[in-house]
Amino acid sequence: MGTVRLLEVCDFVGGSQPPKSIFVEQPQQGYVRLLQIRDFESDHRAVYIPDKNNLRKVEKYDVLLARYGASVGKVLSGKAGAYNVALMKAVPDETKVSRRFIYYLLKSKQFQNYLKIISESRAAQAGFNKRDLNRFIFNLPSLERQERIAVQLDTIQTIIENRERSIVEYETLKKALFFSFFVANKEREHWSYNELSRYIKKTRYGVAEALNGETGFPTIRMNNLTYEGALNLSELKFIALSDEEFKKYELKDRDILFNRTNSIELVGKTTVWGSLKGFVYAGYLFTIKLDEKKLNPYYLAAYLNSDLGKAILRNKAKQSGNMANFSATLLGKQKILIPPIELQKSYEEEIFNLDKHIDAVKQSHNLLHELFQALLQDIFSSKGNVNENIVFGNLIKRFTSLDIAGNITRSKSLLKLFKDNNFENIADYEHSRQILFELLLSNDIQQKIIDNKISLGVNEIN
Repeated sequence: MGTVRLLEVCDFVGGSQPPKSIFVEQPQQGYVRLLQIRDFESDHRAVYIPDKNNLRKVEKYDVLLARYGASVGKVLSGKAGAYNVALMKAVPDETKVSRRFIYYLLKSKQFQNYLKIISESRAAQAGFNKRDLNRFIFNLPSLERQERIAVQLDTIQTIIENRERSIVEYETLKKALFFSFFVANKEREHWSYNELSRYIKKTRYGVAEALNGETGFPTIRMNNLTYEGALNLSELKFIALSDEEFKKYELKDRDILFNRTNSIELVGKTTVWGSLKGFVYAGYLFTIKLDEKKLNPYYLAAYLNSDLGKAILRNKAKQSGNMANFSATLLGKQKILIPPIELQKSYEEEIFNLDKHIDAVKQSHNLLHELFQALLQDIFSSKGNVNENIVFGNLIKRFTSLDIAGNITRSKSLLKLFKDNNFENIADYEHSRQILFELLLSNDIQQKIIDNKISLGVNEIN
């Protein structure tokens, strides 16, 4: 179709905002889930509202766009229900543009950078409106080309999602380890409950100065701690400090980081800092140094992140409005179960081995995510080229010989697949072999005699 404005091929419909007085926290007959931006990260705070005809709803396959606030521009999908005013539903004209193509267009750097410029120009809260969307212009390929692009990107996204599921499964296994070591342990009845202050050597609150964003020391904030107690080092902020201040707030190996101020659901997120150097931490956090001859930091962090620990934190936190606080003094007064220190150390060893597997999966996930972003950049540039080599082994499962015929790069990738014998199973091998035979018949791949041996090569003239 050539160059088009976004609203020429896709409408966007905003959600509604029912009053909080009608919210319920459990599903029930005649109610529907109200989707909010936070629900696409966790189901911990799901809410439901009476199902009425005037509600604007989405199915799992629909595409939503966050329209204002800190999450502006987030592209969301995969959940069904009504959706609130902070979200807009993409309604593509499917005679011109496919739903999956729109999904990836909205995730592209071209669109995201455009939205960032628009939203940051607003005097009040960051955001955009439909008129802004209509100013976005892009090159729209044919529907056939759109589908091929979607297949390529779906393949990589599926692999990324598999890695994410593996990470979640590993985190679930960590919880099971804690249960096995300490909750289901038959010796538990012989262990004592003692005040945590007996085992704390030192606590220190984080730096209170404002973060400047881009220069200085990387600073861990409450958003860098996940609900489960993992570290997320994306979206770091920085702060300029003197050498003396840096030494005061520098995170050290085996420091426990505790989120002292947050919402009532999230206050008390806890993690153990590793060997990374050069980081400091912000004022909504404090660190704990333990007497490790008596209490292990990995055990304490797991205890506070467990269902039991979170229940204690929610019940004892000091609440003010929408925020809750848990001071170092208050935490020290809490009684916790103290298992034998040797058992705590054994638990740390198991967690260490498990974390090595998690780190390997996360590295793979991050590399795939970088590839995905690079492909998006290439696809929605004027050239629209895609480097498929890294994921060709997965793409071939969806290809037929028609997808490869006439494409020299894909033909070479297919031959390399056979040369390296890089097949996951017999079914993949048989599928690829059938494609190879068909390409031999179409003369896209030729048999060549080199040094009295028959080899296969790509017909680069055909």
